[in-house]
Amino acid sequence: MGEGRKRSGTLGSPSRALPKKPRPRTSSEVALPPGWRRPSKIARTIATIAAIGAVLGGVVGYWNAYRTVSTTVLTPTGPTATSPSVNAARLSIVVLPFTNLSGNPSEEYVADAITDQVTSQVSKIRGSFVIARNTAFTYKGKPSDAKAIGNELGVLYVLQGSVSQSEARIVVNTQLVDTRTAGVIWSNTLEVKKDQLDSVRREIATRLAFALKEELFDVEARRAIATHPKDLDAQDLVMQAVAKRYRAKTFEDYDEIYKLYGKALALDPHDVSALVGHAFIIVPQWTSWRSSITNLDQRMGEAEKEYTEAIALEPNNADAHFGLAQVRNLQVRYGEAMAENNVALELDPNYAAALALKGLLYTLTGKAELAVEPNLLALALSPREPRRFVWMRNIGQADLYLGNYQGAIEWYEKARALAPTDLETNVFLTAAYAQLGDMHNASEAKTRVLEINPAFEIPLRSPRVTNAIAQEQREKHFVQGLLKAGLPLEKPRTSSPKQ
Repeated sequence: MGEGRKRSGTLGSPSRALPKKPRPRTSSEVALPPGWRRPSKIARTIATIAAIGAVLGGVVGYWNAYRTVSTTVLTPTGPTATSPSVNAARLSIVVLPFTNLSGNPSEEYVADAITDQVTSQVSKIRGSFVIARNTAFTYKGKPSDAKAIGNELGVLYVLQGSVSQSEARIVVNTQLVDTRTAGVIWSNTLEVKKDQLDSVRREIATRLAFALKEELFDVEARRAIATHPKDLDAQDLVMQAVAKRYRAKTFEDYDEIYKLYGKALALDPHDVSALVGHAFIIVPQWTSWRSSITNLDQRMGEAEKEYTEAIALEPNNADAHFGLAQVRNLQVRYGEAMAENNVALELDPNYAAALALKGLLYTLTGKAELAVEPNLLALALSPREPRRFVWMRNIGQADLYLGNYQGAIEWYEKARALAPTDLETNVFLTAAYAQLGDMHNASEAKTRVLEINPAFEIPLRSPRVTNAIAQEQREKHFVQGLLKAGLPLEKPRTSSPKQ
């Protein structure tokens, strides 16, 4: 499905180099990138294309450099036997040149640059077939007939856009069109501050690509169920799993996703997306569930085997390297985890989950001053991430370890708003409030902790914190905070829970 895919070689991903000699930086000190928030969903097998709107507009919740004016998602209809692109690759798309509506030819470059960067980012979607820029630009200035373009280029989707400018703002309109029906599946209107265009242009393209991933999976998964529910192939099943994964909230949801990936592997044992997805679900990456899993070592071993097989089949698969990094993280092999995670980020510098893991690894290895920025970047790139509260929690933990209790509280409160019953969030929030001297809120957070886990005890040591600096920070800021709040110390035992 990915054969023949074109990639732009002129546009790279935004540089995220961190300072070589940083001083401790808390979340309140990190300069936020000019415009942020994202969507996601596809790469683990191909893309889903409706989330474009979120990608272009999710920023409002965190950093308001630009805002989404409107987003519309329509339900696609299935192709018929006479559809023009019925034999096209499932994730095939052409990004048509964005139209310059300003009326000023000297501003044409803005629309062309956005088109270029969107094409480059969409080309990075695994399994996608993206028409090369030079071919796409032959349609510049011409009326667009989606069905005709679908027939001519052999694609199922057309992404169209326009750019209009005023003295202060730039408005970017985009819509995704199904070439089989000429129907608009998704549309979005985005406003960008004109003086920030150069700095957010690439971010716009990145978020748009993330959104395309999400929606495309969702659209194609629903179409497969509607058109041939009893004859689903491995790719159909993987797309269903991916679509469900981005909406999953419970252990039961993930169990269903795990089974879908298992069915896909039964049909094609060498499907890399199925291997990676199956391994991802095997590893209990959701800390609130870890206590209910008794065979953690066995499951991590299975995941490690599947990730390794996926890397052997497809060495440049960022998801597989990231997944293996997660396994190494859970095995407390932080050096190897960082190495694998760095490979994932080299392959995809905008990999939000890998950025978040990078930040967490910094905290666990005594470099909390470096942990905030990668997690902020992850949140900006993936504002609709279902478990983004974990990334917020990562920032809170870094701030707590650095003694920035107010900053920690702000991030833990954001995390708690998304996941009120998450034990780890409430535990850390208790410590932060107590350290700040706000005993009223510390008591309230403590009550929540004991409601979630009546047997909770303060773990004096954590097998996850092995670095001497991190151990000292944990004792000083976390353990002492919980003691101030009046939570009980753990009783002697052979092993202690992670915190």
